[in-house]
Amino acid sequence: MQLFDFALPSESLLLKVLMTTKILAVTSAFMLSMISGNTLAAQTWTLTTKGIINAGVDVTGVFGFAGQDLKGKTYSQSITTSTDPRDWKNGSAAFEMFWGTNNRNGFLRVSYIDGTGPGFTTTYTVDGHAVEFTATSTDYGGQVVGDNNSPSPQSSKVIISNYHEGRTADGDYLRSYQSAEVHLSGFVPSAKFNQTLSQSLDPSTYSVGSSFSIYGRNTANFDASANYFSISSVPEPETYAMLLAGLGLIGFVLRHRKAQV
Repeated sequence: MQLFDFALPSESLLLKVLMTTKILAVTSAFMLSMISGNTLAAQTWTLTTKGIINAGVDVTGVFGFAGQDLKGKTYSQSITTSTDPRDWKNGSAAFEMFWGTNNRNGFLRVSYIDGTGPGFTTTYTVDGHAVEFTATSTDYGGQVVGDNNSPSPQSSKVIISNYHEGRTADGDYLRSYQSAEVHLSGFVPSAKFNQTLSQSLDPSTYSVGSSFSIYGRNTANFDASANYFSISSVPEPETYAMLLAGLGLIGFVLRHRKAQV
């Protein structure tokens, strides 16, 4: 007795469907593994601080205050650089490792990169006057990001820092530094470079500082305290290209299998 009024699919059709499903699963897994592997590394990040300059001199008028003391002026500083370890040489790199202990046996989970590396871009605004400098390479630099979410957090630690020095195309020597030291847990969500953070700061809880110097045709320097700190990250184009290539491969497989069926 026939219970259903339709024909069962042939064995060859079932095999084709199963093969298509298998290929799609393998392709998707490959895409996810490649993308997840690159989101930590293949990207740039930008650290930004804002606050008040504690000391400094605009020697040549970089900020429009030639020969003047910069103390007390407002500032913002942003440093954009690569967090791809393949771009860095003669140094070291680690991602989300446990680093150090304290008297409470608490650990700090960190990611860091240092050494000689690619060019970096710095943007500064002092009392509304904005300038941008780009170093063609990093003679020495490093960046660290560490979470403060261990069960027994340290009472004080540097969890984010960014230091770069290099020469601009005009021959000026540029140094930029930012650091954040925290006294409370939960300042950063994770010990990854590819995250976003934006927070105003209470000086009694956080210690965040910046310094800048440039020497040559342009000459100026300052040290500052910050009341605002942010992180933003941007995946490299290759990550998007890989995603698009993977989607295209899935589409090709579907069309090819449909034509065969």
